[in-house]
Amino acid sequence: IYETVRILARELPPETTLIGFAGAPWTVATYMIAGQGSKDQAAAHAFKDTDRAAFTALIDKITEATIEYLSAQVQSGAEVIKLFDSWAGALAERDYRERVLPHSTSVFESLGAAVPTIHFGVGTAELLGAMAEAGSDVVGVDWRTPLDLASARIGADKAYNNLKANPHAVFTAVGPSNDPTKYAFITIDAHLDKDITEGPELEELRKRLGSPVVNCMVFSVSKINVVHLPKPKSA
Repeated sequence: IYETVRILARELPPETTLIGFAGAPWTVATYMIAGQGSKDQAAAHAFKDTDRAAFTALIDKITEATIEYLSAQVQSGAEVIKLFDSWAGALAERDYRERVLPHSTSVFESLGAAVPTIHFGVGTAELLGAMAEAGSDVVGVDWRTPLDLASARIGADKAYNNLKANPHAVFTAVGPSNDPTKYAFITIDAHLDKDITEGPELEELRKRLGSPVVNCMVFSVSKINVVHLPKPKSA
């Protein structure tokens, strides 16, 4: 895998961002416990609730392996890291905070500021606030969650503070492809040029939107990359 990353880093054109990724500790644990995918994660829930010590030992090991795996991807040339917690949506927020969040946080803390990071989960509308606390630069939002609701839960102040500290941002989106068997995965590299918090420009924006906008951030885009990927086969 690392050799593949090195080859891609060397061969891809400069305008193409190379994204490394891994499954988050909880999601990997669900597959290890059940031995396969599951819609309700019943086996994983039963294991974590009936044998807490064994579950903790397992997810600790997975976290260590994930940190090693992603760090090696960065060393091999990955420019952005994305942590997929595909089954985080199967957890209640209290469970997520107690049993899962500390491990995802450890992953992001280990990467530090080496590269921009993305934290993504599926069906996680109720967990977005907690996921934002894990420490990634970007929190992914799936298609079922309205962006205004997601913004409120992730926290505008936190996003604002993160951008002020690190004005580089990576935005991702998924859209349709001209090929019906594929979808388009879009990454945008941008830099925060201007943060408007007061004055006539902000007042004009408030009038146009009819909304009490708190601040407006203006970005310049350095790279836009679109990759057409095969749609997953239906189960």
